[in-house]
Amino acid sequence: MKVAGLSLKIVLAAVIGGCVCGGARRQGTPPPAPGQSQEQKPSGADAGTKPKSDQPAKPPGTVDAEAPSPRVATDKNEVYDPYHANKSIEVGKYYMRKGDTDAAIERFKDAIHYKYDFAIPRILLAEAYEKKHEDGEAIRYYKEYLKILPNGPDSKHARERIEKLSKRSDK
Repeated sequence: MKVAGLSLKIVLAAVIGGCVCGGARRQGTPPPAPGQSQEQKPSGADAGTKPKSDQPAKPPGTVDAEAPSPRVATDKNEVYDPYHANKSIEVGKYYMRKGDTDAAIERFKDAIHYKYDFAIPRILLAEAYEKKHEDGEAIRYYKEYLKILPNGPDSKHARERIEKLSKRSDK
């Protein structure tokens, strides 16, 4: 019984030690030296990340001015998430089949929010607005589609619809 208890303690210590060292390896830092706690850092290890004494420490989550900036968003609410953009299109098409044009429009707009340069939801929005007889909005989204994909698979259709809707709205 004592041997089993001792074996269990050894295995448990090895697992805990492996977790501590494994976590350190995942973070890119070496495991702590014997006699040194995890909170302590070796001298000079973070010399490049310490703020100068005349500069205040930055709050967590702020970006360094010299750090490379991410791609600049063209819309302040832009999020790049192609997965959710495609899912929004699927749901929007479902709503169109069911006859709920307003719900479909919202989902197609969500798709544009998730992937700003996505042409497919624009052609679908144009068709949805055309179905609601909102010709101005339909023309707007057909033109946006053409701006993104001037020679795309639906570009001929978009140009024809713009021409037809423009004539209809002029009357």
